[in-house]
Amino acid sequence: MCKLSNYELAVKLFDVVESNNHINLIMEHCPMDMFTALCEHNGGKGIQSVDIARTLILQLIDAVMTFHARGIYHRDLKPDNILLSQSEGMLKLCDFGLATFDLCSTEFGCGSKRYMSPECYEPPTSEQHHIPYNCVLDDTWSVGILILNILAAKNPWEVAGRDDANFCQYINNPMTLVNSFNLTSSMARVVCSLLHPDPAQRCSLASARETIANIPAFIRTPASAVVSPPVSCRPAQQSQQLRPRYHFPGTKTIQGTITKTQIETPKVLSSVLCQDAATARLASIPAPTPTISHSSRFKIFKHPAAFLQSAATVSLSC
Repeated sequence: MCKLSNYELAVKLFDVVESNNHINLIMEHCPMDMFTALCEHNGGKGIQSVDIARTLILQLIDAVMTFHARGIYHRDLKPDNILLSQSEGMLKLCDFGLATFDLCSTEFGCGSKRYMSPECYEPPTSEQHHIPYNCVLDDTWSVGILILNILAAKNPWEVAGRDDANFCQYINNPMTLVNSFNLTSSMARVVCSLLHPDPAQRCSLASARETIANIPAFIRTPASAVVSPPVSCRPAQQSQQLRPRYHFPGTKTIQGTITKTQIETPKVLSSVLCQDAATARLASIPAPTPTISHSSRFKIFKHPAAFLQSAATVSLSC
């Protein structure tokens, strides 16, 4: 973590103080995480401003791509692990407890279930069960979910597995996701490409960034009716570290070229979000019930599914 502190897109670690029973980390202070910001900003309905939403999304992609270019794969991207620095006006990644330097991994079920890729959550059984999944493409999936969080402050499904009705509905008809989040056609193409169930056909972060930077609108207006219900709020669960039992014959190539990107962030961003949250508290306005929740990281293993082989191909792509 000391090495990560050298990057402006990661929260800085200043010192480590050991006591008899504890290890205390002295870290950079960031006034708010993305989860709190999304729940308290705009009544918990997501970021309505196209400019602010674009800044958050581009910063998120820039941060993930920067670490990928240095061979660091987070594997637990979620709103709780994204901090907003008011002084620098930028987004920072934190909690690299599950990060790895390995491009491919056999640690299945690694991360937080709402943000896990299907190949990480539910690897199918096969004779090639020792083939690992690609960590870049796993992080790419998480970025797709986070974009939906930013735009609507809700999750599309509980988990990307065959036992989740909303996810199965998306596999059969991607338009259910598009309509549920009221996405414009341009944004829908990007999101559905980032969330392609086949990792080999998943859009690269570089390609997604280029497209999102030039999309004039993310959400359709006027808003249409929600087709599928948002995932309900669940209490956080204790982190677990279990030995993986299944392996996935996943794709081992990275699509696109990871390039060094320029951070484009107005310093007013985090101050606006933090000010809105502070104003809500001072006015004694009850915080809205979030449709995203603190989702602790853990490892989970379920009976493998073969739905990726038989599912309909998502027709939208970058």
